[in-house]
Order: sequence, then structure tokens, then C-alpha cells
Amino acid sequence: MQPVNMLPSLLELHFPGCQLSDFSHYSDPNPFVNLTSLQVIDLSYNNFNTTLPGWLFNITTLRDLYLHHGAIRGPIPHVNLQSLGNLGTLYLSYNGIASEGIELVNSLSICYNNSLEELYLGFNGLSGELPDSLGNFNNLRSLDLSYNSFDGPLPNSIQHLTNLESLDLSKNTISGSIPTGIGNLLRMKRLDLSFNLMNGTIPNSIGPIPLNIGDSSSLEVLHVSSNLLNGSIPSSMSKLEGLMAVDLSNNHLSGKIPKNWNDLHIPYAIDLSKNKFTGGIPSWMCSMHSLSWLKLSDNKLSGELSPSLQNCTRLYSLDLGNNRFSGEIPN
Repeated sequence: MQPVNMLPSLLELHFPGCQLSDFSHYSDPNPFVNLTSLQVIDLSYNNFNTTLPGWLFNITTLRDLYLHHGAIRGPIPHVNLQSLGNLGTLYLSYNGIASEGIELVNSLSICYNNSLEELYLGFNGLSGELPDSLGNFNNLRSLDLSYNSFDGPLPNSIQHLTNLESLDLSKNTISGSIPTGIGNLLRMKRLDLSFNLMNGTIPNSIGPIPLNIGDSSSLEVLHVSSNLLNGSIPSSMSKLEGLMAVDLSNNHLSGKIPKNWNDLHIPYAIDLSKNKFTGGIPSWMCSMHSLSWLKLSDNKLSGELSPSLQNCTRLYSLDLGNNRFSGEIPN
């Protein structure tokens, strides 16, 4: 660290995958840091096996910080995070900061003129309820808290993240309903709430999948598989004209597959398996030339299979098993 500290004009520092083992030689929490121009630090894919050093939080010019896959653990240093007000990207995934991550989120959320746009804390052993302070990241575009142990409901403050384009909360134990406020996130392109415990008693006017989810007109990927959702698929999902992949599998959804999804322009993957859908396969599914993955197995679908399935010329995976279809298999 000392040779680098003699380069006050240094803008970027990149040492990814360099077999760095620890911060011990510069672990003084209040060292003299002469990196007054540094904007990017990439120390990812190393094996530090220690806590974050305090000097990182003294670099007021820091814009992007990449520390994923670094074997970094808690606790987070008790330092003033206001100096990180210019931080735009923080990658801390695949570490072991555990419960300290919540404190980090709360501290960053009150930074004056917060400019954070990307926050990645997946695979860290974080637990507890998601903090309301998440709603303070007004400029956030991407949030990944997947593969942790968060529980409790989604905070309503998420609806304030109006610049959010990607939200990944998969592989937690989050419960409660999907907030209707998610429909306010009009820039959302990727929403992944799969492998949680989303449930609850929901008013019929809303539905377990919020009716206004169709208002998120930019949505391209929707994954809410392996939850406890019930009820029918809201008709408003037909408004998602840019939807490319939808996975609602392994829930308790019922009713018929909507007939008005023919407005979807470029879907390539649809997975509605392991639910309780009834009726037949709607004709629009047989006219989607972009469709390559269709999984409707383990439902209560019935009727004859339409010969028009052959119109799905790009289809490479079709699973209709464990239903109640009758008649002959089309040529």
C-alpha cells in the first residue's frame, strides 16, 4: 500500500485476482491516505480473510468500489460514511459481512447527496428484515440482495426507488405480499423475487400478483417462482409488451392462462409449471415465433393439443407433462 500511497494523482487502482491475502500491512483505521484523486478501486477475487480497512472510507473521491469474492467479513469499521457521498457503485457480493451489511446499508442511505447507483450485497449471510432506509437511495438503478437470509415483508419504501431497473431479492425468506407500489417503478427491467415465502391475504381488487404490475411497462424479466402466491394471473400483465422471460412456477396460482397476452412482442421463455392452472393452452402461445422455452407441466390443463404449436419454430424445450390433455399428439 505504501508505494501506491505515493501516487496522489492516481485515478484507478486495479488488483483483481492477484492472490492478495490480507489488509494487515495497512490495517491502521486512521492512516494517512494520500490517494486524493482515486475514483475506482478493484480488489475483487482475492482472499483477504479480514475486515474492511478504515482507510477505504477516507477516500472522498471514490466513485466505484469492487470488493466481491474477497473473503471479507464483518464487522464494518465504525467510521463516518459521509465521505462516501460520491460512491456510485459498490460490489460486496460473495463475502461474509453477515449482519453488518444492514448497518452498512443504513449508514450509506443517509449520506448527503447520495449518488449510489449500483449496490450488490448478495451471498453475504445477511439476515433480519429489509430496512426502510432502502427507499432513500433515490439514484439506485440496480439492487442485488439475493442469496441471503432476509425475512419479513418487503418495505413499502421500495416504491420510492423510481430509478430502479434491476431488483434481485431471490433466495431469501421474505414473506408477505408483493407491494402494489412496485407498479410505480416504471423503469424496472428485471424483477426477481423467486425462492421466497411471499404470501398473505390480499384484497381481490389487487390480487397476489399486483394488478398494477402491468404499469411497469419497461419490465423484461419477471421471476416470482417458488413462493406461496395464489389467485389468478392479472390481466394487466398483457401490458408488458417488452416482456421476454416470465417465471411464475411453483406457486399456488389458479384459473385459466390469460388469453390476452398476444400483445407480448418478444417472449422467449415462459414457465407456469407447478401451479393449479385449468383450461387449455391459449392460441397466442402457438403464434409466438420468438418462444424457445415453454413449461406448463404439473397443472390441471385439459383439452386437445393444438396443431398450431408447430408455429413455435424456435422452440427447443416444451414440457406439458402431468396435466389432463386428451386426444392425439399433433404431427
